[in-house]
Order: sequence, then structure tokens, then C-alpha cells
Amino acid sequence: TEETVGLAQPHEDHRANSTVACAVPAVWPAEAQLLEEIAQTYATECDRCSIFISLPGGARHPLQIGSCTVVNLHASFDTVEVDDWKLPNVLQKISYILEFAWTSVSEDWLCLVETDVYFSPVNFRRLVELRRLEPSSLHWLGYTHMHSILEEGLMVEPATGSCLSRAAVAAVAQVLQALR
Repeated sequence: TEETVGLAQPHEDHRANSTVACAVPAVWPAEAQLLEEIAQTYATECDRCSIFISLPGGARHPLQIGSCTVVNLHASFDTVEVDDWKLPNVLQKISYILEFAWTSVSEDWLCLVETDVYFSPVNFRRLVELRRLEPSSLHWLGYTHMHSILEEGLMVEPATGSCLSRAAVAAVAQVLQALR
């Protein structure tokens, strides 16, 4: 008989061990079709999926796209630039998403996923489990820029798909709040 040692089973369910909130900053209505596709694919594996848009008061938008809740950041934070395809506001949205998540998201991990990024919550849960990463510790996982490591240290690129532990969300959100 053949024996496999040390490998996780391909269909092992890691969902029970770590909860993942997927946060998708988007431009409404320009990215409506992409949001439908996201809702039908990887978002089904998120414990919570939220799509973040920014529209002025009274503007119409869906409240749900598939299993994803649509959150209008401008309704809670009036300083967020209104969605305009010509002037992307993704980085600004991410800072407000972090503040929103600090008070409104209870999952272990918050994953920031732009509309042009494909994310696998299943693989992420597996990574977290295999590396024994705890949501109560400070972790910001993702693509890093190392070109300025000597001057500024490592920088995680939030717009290419990155995940923060619950503790990291709290720490970053408190800093952002203090800066506003």
C-alpha cells in the first residue's frame, strides 16, 4: 500500500478553523459585471463578503449581489470620494474599509481583494492553518514592496489582494482614526 505523509487532503475543510471576511472595493456601476462574477465564484467560499462602493446620498444601488452585501462607504464616511471610473479611489476606500471592519466585522481575517484579483479563501485558510497564524497576533499578509526597505521598511501592497488578522485590523484602524 502507498502512504502519503505530511500532505493535507485536497478536499479538507479548513473553514472550521479560520473565518474569512472578503472585502471588495469597487466602482459602481462600472464594475457591476465583475461583481456578479466575483459573487458567483470565490465569494461563495468567504464567511462574509462585502462589496464597498461610494455613492452620494440617495443614489440607487443593490443591497446584495449574490451572497455579498453592498456597503456604501460614503453613507458612513462622507469624506470618501464618490465613485468615478476616471478617478479611482481604491486606496482611499481601503483605509475606510479597515475602519469599518474594526467595528463591524467579527471574522478572524479580513481580506482586501480588488475586482481584478482572483482570491481563494480555501487556499488562504490552508496557509493560515499550516503556518499556525493566529488572528489575535499582528499579521498583514500579501504582496510586498522591498524597493524602499532601507528607508521605509517593507510595504504590503493592499490593492493586489492582502489579508489582515483581526488584531492587525484593530491596530491599523486605530492609527487611521487618529490621523483623520
